[in-house]
Amino acid sequence: MTAGGVFELTDVPSGSLPRLDLGPPSRVIDLKVIRVSHDNLTVALSWTAVGDDFDQGGPAAFTDLRFSRNFTELADDFEASSVVDDSQVLLGDLTSPSPPGTMETVVIRVPERGENVTYVFVLRVCDASGNCGQPSNVAAANLEYIPEPTTAAPTTTPLSQPNNANNNTLIIAVSVSCGVVAVVVAILTALVVKRCCKRKKRLSVAPAPDGIALENGQPKNDPLPKT
Repeated sequence: MTAGGVFELTDVPSGSLPRLDLGPPSRVIDLKVIRVSHDNLTVALSWTAVGDDFDQGGPAAFTDLRFSRNFTELADDFEASSVVDDSQVLLGDLTSPSPPGTMETVVIRVPERGENVTYVFVLRVCDASGNCGQPSNVAAANLEYIPEPTTAAPTTTPLSQPNNANNNTLIIAVSVSCGVVAVVVAILTALVVKRCCKRKKRLSVAPAPDGIALENGQPKNDPLPKT
């Protein structure tokens, strides 16, 4: 049996050994488009922030957001797709992710718009050690112009205005009719009164028959004596 050799370690740092960061951030699974502006060429994206180590730890180091006009290209070759750089970010911050579990939102400007212009987006989150999570789900935004639906204002039928000429004609006709009726009634009344007066006069001058006494004690109508 032989004794083992002796070896010596050199250049060993003092204190504890540095902690190795081997856990990448988790994969984002809820990337979605929340708003598109055709006029401003902007797309708003949102997702839930993940941790530095999977879904744990503090915030990750940065977000690697890619876009393309070709779905297959982006899904099959993430590294070859176009990177969304800081000049395209109008709202939000890809270099300072939020704490795990919070909602992140960015608004980015895209190069083109028009008919059949659709962009697809994928992101991955990386930590300070260069560990990156798997690419997220794909989100798509259509930059084709779609006019806003318009609601027709309710139409109202104006009330018919009274016809002054017709009203005046009606008033005149009613007045004339009333006047004619009044005249006819007056004439009929006058005729009746006149007829009654004539009849009364005849009765007052007619001689009473012989042998019948007159009213109010008047003597009967004797013949005048001859002279």
